[in-house]
Formats: sequence, C-alpha cells, structure tokens
Amino acid sequence: NLIEVFERKQWYQRRVRGSELSDSYFTLCNDLQWKVRRTLSYSLHEIAKILGTATTETSLLPSFDLFLRDLDEVRVGVITHLSEFLEVLTPETRERYFNIISEVLTDSNWRFRRLLSKQIGHLAKLFSPEITSTKFLSLAFSLVTDPVAKVRTAAASGMGTLLVRLWELEGGVNENVPESATSKVLALASSNYFGSRQIYVHICEHLLTQVPSHIFETIFLPPLLGLTHDEVANVRFALARLLSQKLVSYDNFATKGVLVSLDKLKTDKDRDVLYFSNLAPSLSENLDDTSEPKT
Repeated sequence: NLIEVFERKQWYQRRVRGSELSDSYFTLCNDLQWKVRRTLSYSLHEIAKILGTATTETSLLPSFDLFLRDLDEVRVGVITHLSEFLEVLTPETRERYFNIISEVLTDSNWRFRRLLSKQIGHLAKLFSPEITSTKFLSLAFSLVTDPVAKVRTAAASGMGTLLVRLWELEGGVNENVPESATSKVLALASSNYFGSRQIYVHICEHLLTQVPSHIFETIFLPPLLGLTHDEVANVRFALARLLSQKLVSYDNFATKGVLVSLDKLKTDKDRDVLYFSNLAPSLSENLDDTSEPKT
C-alpha cells in the first residue's frame, strides 16, 4: 500500500534521499520466512505496474530472478502472474526471459505447467513475430499435449488467441500448410492418442468465441463432428457436452451436421454421453431447414 501511495516518482526520490521504503521492500524479498517472500512474489507484478518499465528493469528484476529460484511455495507467485510481469518489461528484456518460460515445461511440478498454460493467450501477444511463430508455438503445443489432463485443458483456453495472432503474422489461416499452426491444431482431431482428440474438443469450445465464426464453421467444425463416432467414450462425452450446452445455442452453427451428430449421440451406449446429449432440445424435425447456416 505504501508503494501505491508513493508511486514511481516518490519511490525513486525517497530512495535517493535515504528513505527506507525501497530498502525495506528488498529486505523483505530476502526474508528468512518463506511466507513473507511468498506474499511479495504474488504481488511483484502489481509493484511493476506501479513503478513502470524503467524502474522495474533497474530495481525489480533482481527480485524476480530471486523468486524464480526460490522454494515452490514462493515460485508459484511469480509464475502465476508471469505474463503480467513480462508485459511491463521492454520487448528486448522480455525476450531474454523466454528461456524462463521454457524451463517451466521441464519442471517436475505439473501445477506450474498448468499455471503457464492458463497464460498462453496473454503470452502470445508479448513476443516478436519470429519467437511467436517458432519457439512459442512449440511451447504451446507442448502444453496442449502434456501428459497431465489438467495442463492440456488449461492450455486449450488460449489456443484461439494464439491462432489469431499467428494468422496475422502468416497472412492467413493456411490450413493446408503442414507446419502451420492451424494444421497442427487440426491434426489433434485425428491423433492416435485419445487425449489429443479430446483436447481438440476443448480447444473448439474456446475457438467459438475467439475466432471468426465462418472460419470455425469451415475449418474446425467438420473434424469436430467427425469425433461423433470416436471409439473412446471420454471423447464423445466432451463432444456431447460441447454440442448440447454451447454449440446449438449459436444460430450460425445449428446446421444439419451438428444436429445429426447430436441425434447420434442421443443413442450412445455410454450413460454420461447420453445424459449430456439429451440436454439439448430435440431439433431433428428441423434438419431439412438447417442444411445451411442461419443468418
């Protein structure tokens, strides 16, 4: 609260005049009690926003580095708000810290990977075109195919934002280019691993609100509906929940293909799939009128 009152100018001036404000802050960053350091770790991004880019880079980066090497109970704070802290830095300094993000991928604590996964959408906007289309794209797909389901599900939430950013850089969707981001996402729907097919459903759930509707309908919807006959119940369950609770509420997507898939799922042998698919209204009588998207 004191830092918020003094703000960046007063913080600097009082430091020059011998004030103990900044010195006290840095002392607390090295406190022997990890709970004290944890509190500061969680709030470091807010201090950075108050002080601004220049002061953050000269005064707070040492504390940031310190917290990243601390106990897991302390590290969790800066990793939770990693994207918010990096946003305050200059692009050059920010990209020097990209390796820090990569190191989280190899961490034995999957909860850190989950925290990073939640920030994919924000992080996608922070780096240069070169890093975003190469290193960051690779990092994002490592998270979206992580062995831990909670990490994959969290990563799905930001993939639409990343795709839009990459489309801007690539000059289009480029779904027919094997190495494009779009092709990599579409490949999940036909993966031999059921977890990848399931995460494709979760990605589509977020794409509904993150990408233009005509792109979703023409590119991502057909592979999604193809999972209606998936051999794994968990995949069909995710699909039934998406179709019945979200997709049918969008007039543009209440197409014949969607309704046929729903009717098929309503006769599924798995009771969880049956439950969610039957939450949707019975619209089979309107199939002839919905062969084209509604306007």
